Amino acid sequence: MSTIPLDSAGFADVSLFGPLMIFVYLVMISALAIGIGEIACRFLLAPRRP
Repeated sequence: MSTIPLDSAGFADVSLFGPLMIFVYLVMISALAIGIGEIACRFLLAPRRP
């Protein structure tokens, strides 16, 4: 009895939150790339100590 509501809710979630999840994943990946780049720049631009 609970399979039909779950299926309909699942399709609704996929249709509604699919593009939103893609956007969230792109934002997370870009934020991680910016963070990694900033850390790499800090290590590269830091004065080399003997």
